[in-house]
Amino acid sequence: MCRLAVTILLAFGALHASADPRTFRDAEALIDGGDAEQAVSLLLPLQATYAGDGEFDYLLGLALLESGQPDAAIAPLQRVVNADPMFAGARMDLARSCFFAGRYQQAREHFDILLGQSPPATARRAIAEYQAVMDDREAMTRWSREAMLRPVVGYDSNANAATAANDFLDFTLDQQSQEAGSSFAELNGGFAAGRNIRPGLRAGLRTDFQARHYPDASFVDFVGGNVRVGLGWLSEGRSRGIGLRAYRLHVDNDFNNHGLSLEGTWDQAIGDRSRLGFFARAGVLRYEDELDTKDVNQVLAGISASRRIGATRDKLITFSALIGADDATDSDSRYSRLLYGARVSGRWRIHQRIMARASLGYQRSDYDKPFFEREYDDDRGDDMIDAEAGLAWTIGEDWQLDSGLRYSDNDSNVDLYRYDRWVSFVGLSRRWR
Repeated sequence: MCRLAVTILLAFGALHASADPRTFRDAEALIDGGDAEQAVSLLLPLQATYAGDGEFDYLLGLALLESGQPDAAIAPLQRVVNADPMFAGARMDLARSCFFAGRYQQAREHFDILLGQSPPATARRAIAEYQAVMDDREAMTRWSREAMLRPVVGYDSNANAATAANDFLDFTLDQQSQEAGSSFAELNGGFAAGRNIRPGLRAGLRTDFQARHYPDASFVDFVGGNVRVGLGWLSEGRSRGIGLRAYRLHVDNDFNNHGLSLEGTWDQAIGDRSRLGFFARAGVLRYEDELDTKDVNQVLAGISASRRIGATRDKLITFSALIGADDATDSDSRYSRLLYGARVSGRWRIHQRIMARASLGYQRSDYDKPFFEREYDDDRGDDMIDAEAGLAWTIGEDWQLDSGLRYSDNDSNVDLYRYDRWVSFVGLSRRWR
């Protein structure tokens, strides 16, 4: 497109009378020969004398445009069009200058005028190409928005993640310290917005919330939410991101804890079926005053590898691993720990509208100190195993019905922290885009 000017000039307009034929013809020959920068050097010293002359302004504007200076080309080309609104060749190059300078509204105005002048087919095709590019670029800079709302019902066999034992160290445990099963009703949802700042760079905002009520264990009813803002860099086969996340959790109508973290991600395609990713997070976790012994600074890092299999590539297997540490802010706290774990998960299509999923995970937590020293000499250590299976059924374009069954088992060398848990649920989600 950048070499279209001479064709448009010959087919769609003519130059005005020349004030200096030889110099102007030399400049025109330089532009036509691809040496627009030399043409600019030839014409600029004459600007004080010939600015306002139609041919001079046109050649100077065209030379500036073809030498990569579209902003500077606009003024001389605008003078030409102001003097002769029907000079289609000059208006075409003025529209192109506005396009390359990023002044899309002005470019569209000039292209619309040109289309109203019954241009030749070559010019119409060129204008259509420029308009399509502007449409695509403007679409990239507009904010995209998506919202989701999802009511859920289910049953939790151990809503408070507590031991099934009735007593511990010769003390009878109260109801809130023992396993409590209950049905539950939940509402969760979220809102996300994003905008491309420039090709390959996107800014995003996401907020999510979750509220759950247990009729038979209301002391663990909770409401929580988080907000994340970040930037993402996208290139062919690769994505990188950095973001800041804040969250807050209330339990039984009282503040429980909140946190703030800085996160980074990196993801790379390996061939056309596999991906490799890394993530890192550093943050703080703070509890209410009565639980401030649990306050920690946390770092986490992990790796993931996924692969699509099958002829239609609708089966995805993912393996991930993580390692991290919680550093208690109170030197007397028992909640400093090293943690590490791994997970394997898969999803596959069993029907055009139905996806199945399954996962199996393990996490080890090694605490720095023993809990209940009079009874346990060793530092506390927990082994958590969890598994989940579920189905998701897409109903129409924006609705989805999903169900799942989740099991977790926490084995600890401290009896009080041993428990298992079953959770079953059905949810219906609606998305707005």
